Amino acid sequence: MRGLLARSGSSDIGIQAMRDAEERGESPAALVNTAFLAGASWRELRAGERGIRISRLALGVAAARDRLVEVLAAESGAPVPVIDSEVNNVIDAARYLGQLAGALGAVRGAQFHPDRLALVVVEAGVPLGERAESVLAALAAGSAVVVVAHPSVARSTAVLIEEWCAAGLPTDAVSLAVPAVSDDPRNAHFELATGFVVDPRVDRALVLGHRSTAKALMRRRPDLRIEGRFRALGVVAVAPSADPALAVQHAVASAFGAMHADSTSAKALVLLGPAARSERLRSALVDAVSSLRVGDTARPGGSDPLSFELGPLPELPGEAGLRALTTLDAGEEWLVKPERLDEEGLLWKPGVRTGLVRSSRFWSDAVGMPVMGVMHAHTVDEMISLTNSLGGGGVAGLHAGDPAETLPWLERARASRLVVGRATTGGRIERQPSGGWRAAGMGSPALAGGPHRLQSLGSWELREGTASSTLHLRGLTPEVRLLIELAQSSLDYQSFDRVRRAALSDALSWRTSFGRAYDVSGLGIERNLLRHWPVGTHVRVAEGAALGDLVRVLAAGLVARASMTVSTGIVLPPEIVDFLSSQGVSIALERDNDWLERISVNGPGDEELASSRIRLIGGNRTRTAEWLGGLDEVTLWAEPVTMAGPVELLAFVREQAVSIAGHRHGLALLPSGIGGWIAELQGRG
Repeated sequence: MRGLLARSGSSDIGIQAMRDAEERGESPAALVNTAFLAGASWRELRAGERGIRISRLALGVAAARDRLVEVLAAESGAPVPVIDSEVNNVIDAARYLGQLAGALGAVRGAQFHPDRLALVVVEAGVPLGERAESVLAALAAGSAVVVVAHPSVARSTAVLIEEWCAAGLPTDAVSLAVPAVSDDPRNAHFELATGFVVDPRVDRALVLGHRSTAKALMRRRPDLRIEGRFRALGVVAVAPSADPALAVQHAVASAFGAMHADSTSAKALVLLGPAARSERLRSALVDAVSSLRVGDTARPGGSDPLSFELGPLPELPGEAGLRALTTLDAGEEWLVKPERLDEEGLLWKPGVRTGLVRSSRFWSDAVGMPVMGVMHAHTVDEMISLTNSLGGGGVAGLHAGDPAETLPWLERARASRLVVGRATTGGRIERQPSGGWRAAGMGSPALAGGPHRLQSLGSWELREGTASSTLHLRGLTPEVRLLIELAQSSLDYQSFDRVRRAALSDALSWRTSFGRAYDVSGLGIERNLLRHWPVGTHVRVAEGAALGDLVRVLAAGLVARASMTVSTGIVLPPEIVDFLSSQGVSIALERDNDWLERISVNGPGDEELASSRIRLIGGNRTRTAEWLGGLDEVTLWAEPVTMAGPVELLAFVREQAVSIAGHRHGLALLPSGIGGWIAELQGRG
């Protein structure tokens, strides 16, 4: 490792490939032509064959660890443990997504169709593992990929693609485009991405970085399917029952233990009650942050590069970032003051700010900066409220030992990834998948690194399968059974059989996966659970759509226990209207144009229930997306209705990963009360 770091200061690995990518970026249409042709043969491969090829890429990355470490050190100057972890994440992603790819062709009741071309937009400082996971996910789903990379991450991206091609990935299945050198690299990067987005052959964009970029691209092309994982503040809460030393250790690792732009970082620290007044905790926090060793591993000066714990920023801080690092507002003070260490302004000793309130501008300024903020909570309810309002929906952590503190937080914290008793950073593929709710995400309901990652990266159509010889409704919930029985007289036999078989698929999927939390790793010293929360969903049945499709979708919503509103362009049988009313589902009869005008102004749902999902049955997806316009927090699910439970249920749930440390004092011990909570959670299906 010392040899690699010594070479990295003068390394030229990836420079020529980056220059080639700059030249390709000058002609987006030509690059799309090349990628589109290469993607045709990639899509034609069977899902299992694509999975095998993706899995083999892990071997190529493992063999090229030395080149990747060298170029990452030269490009980012990040600490060695962080660089090594990023390479491990790439290997894990290739292995796991290769396994998932083969399953796409084995979903009963639905047929998967890959996108033709996916665009991955990577902004400054996005970690290599996060970049690679998004590209590999699109490849595993069957799409060709064009990566538009910010110059700060272009070299390592170019080298990674070279190694993938050397390991057997077809040439041009992944293409790299980089903006030319500019005084405003962020704007140049956005303009280059726009040049690709407007091409109708691009079916999907995956944006990693800022939410504002994804919103701007959506305005340029509203019908484009856009997925996003964005930088958010992240939050760690510490209760008085926590071990102060461990809590501080993990809080500091959560704030500064990964790349600056890592989406799993947490820069907000919420102290509950006596923890906010603890001199021991305060002193430990000052000592831990002040003693962090900062440096550039590729240009270490006279220091040992293996000792660095925090590296340089990926780009110069903007006005907001400089405010977070240098300017105090009224009532605020420095517990540890940040210190600039170089003339360029990329290396900073980290800081800690106190005296903050919920409305402080610091919370938005500090995202991606080497500084953390501290806020006090007086009650558990206030701690949970601050977790939800400050965190942004990406990642949240808790350090507590009292069940009265941990259990309410686990049930009411609203983030895509929760951790208890450990740092928020250092997540692993499959074990602790990541994503974003609210401000931290857009589009797909599935978490990156989770079991349903690929299912939303393409389109689905109905696959009939073999008709059943029985008409039983055994195993269905009473609500679903009653809905199907009431609809039977209004459906022909084929439609009724589809609905019945689809509902049975929903019930099986809910009992075995969606409806219960499960731990696939089984490590013993920690518990890693994946669970699904119901999401408020607006169901729209377009004019001319089939009643059977609506009944099938409503059955999935009832299984998921999601709050629903229904807008219909067809007249529903009175018995179905009465049933839905009894379930608390409001119904509106309106024409397609009237519905589009209404949601464009008021959003989906009604006065009592605002929905974050729209399940469109029939109708025109492109036109609906255009009318939705800037409603970037609303996910439009407009795939044809299928009989597959694993596909249809995704429209009504959002995933949450929960990771709980199961060891204390050198012993395998769960926090008090957690064992019973997990047992109850795992038995809910």
